[in-house]
Amino acid sequence: MWTRVSVFFVYLHVTKNVFRMKKTVLVKPVLWLMGGVSLLLVGCGLKQGNPPIGESDVAVLNPRLDKAAQDFMDSRRPSARDSAVVQQTNNRMAFHLFRLLVGLSSGKSVFVSPQGLTYVLSLLNYGAAGDTRSAFGRVLGFDNLQQMRVMQHEMILSHAYRGYGEQEPKWSFTEIANTVDVPKELTLSMEFKNNAENYYFADVLKSSKQHIRLTSEVFFHGFWRYPFDISKTKADVSFFDGKKVIAKVQMMNAVLPDLLFANAGDFRLLRIPYTAGYHMYVLLPNERKGIPTIVGQLNADMWSRLLKNMYKVAQVDLSLPRMELETSYDLADYLKSMGLGVAFGQQADFSGVTVGQVPLYIESVKQRSRLVVAEKKTEAVSETVGALVELSVKKEKPLLKKLQFLCDHPFVYVVTDKYGSVNFIGTFLGK
Repeated sequence: MWTRVSVFFVYLHVTKNVFRMKKTVLVKPVLWLMGGVSLLLVGCGLKQGNPPIGESDVAVLNPRLDKAAQDFMDSRRPSARDSAVVQQTNNRMAFHLFRLLVGLSSGKSVFVSPQGLTYVLSLLNYGAAGDTRSAFGRVLGFDNLQQMRVMQHEMILSHAYRGYGEQEPKWSFTEIANTVDVPKELTLSMEFKNNAENYYFADVLKSSKQHIRLTSEVFFHGFWRYPFDISKTKADVSFFDGKKVIAKVQMMNAVLPDLLFANAGDFRLLRIPYTAGYHMYVLLPNERKGIPTIVGQLNADMWSRLLKNMYKVAQVDLSLPRMELETSYDLADYLKSMGLGVAFGQQADFSGVTVGQVPLYIESVKQRSRLVVAEKKTEAVSETVGALVELSVKKEKPLLKKLQFLCDHPFVYVVTDKYGSVNFIGTFLGK
């Protein structure tokens, strides 16, 4: 299972003549989870579907980060404190963003990378000052800038760890390639440059462009802990909205052991594990038109309660569609609604980005994303993941013996890492 995730473009305008003419400073946080920001959960494809993802597709994107991650060798479980901080900050923003995008989606599937947006804003935050920095702190949920960058640095290293040797199933990992392109006429402040290079593994490059561009490429390679057997995938299965068939999908099928499940009344929640502590949660409405009900009540507090009330099911008969979609969003209005409006006007203070007094402000923030979910065959199950996958689950809950989970109508999905942070979130409406 392979994932690519989002591309962010943040445009910062220069508000006075810097190069003898009006220039635009582009902070293009291209948070590109795996090549653009696209969540590509991929494996071997059907002949009429996506091409198989080969070994060459997981080549090293950022050698400096890859070496540091392998030296870091992080296969441990994060502390409860670290997980709580991440969930209270990133997840709060994630669900708020998700609700807004669903409301504006006009019946289209949604897919977004909150984690990617967090990294982009964090990079910008380090160059902000005064009221602008305070606004970033409120949006990101961090009062302590040093705590934020240290934790995110550790997460970047932990996510980039690829495991060891030829283990099977393969170790899921997320690789980030950050780039800061700077016009030759401008010089980044040493503090901003060091933060980008040392904490976020960014490459700082001189550019012939007339803008500063921040590019954050995030690549998630997610391998199912229990891969689907491609021979059991069925083509042209009806996908419903109410009683109406709205699409024909390729339905992956598998009988999986010991999955976590919860019945939340209006919907059911199932956790499907990848390796290395990543999970996909599927929120399946009981009614075939039930997505608005889920979205309306989904927030960080509710999410935490849901996870604490999940219990094991001995055997799940799962039917999950192969998914492939692309999305593109302008997130400026969302960020303004979250309280970052000061950064979008001439009152913005990004004085920590460059040497000299160069007034900058954000013009727009955009994300492009691509999602593919498919089968991935493996021959063995790694026991290493066991120490990573357990969240705070009530062990006294009864073990349900068998469950059928048929995703033949619109649903919500959430992909989290071992910190419990929402890396990706979306809806699937058949296409």
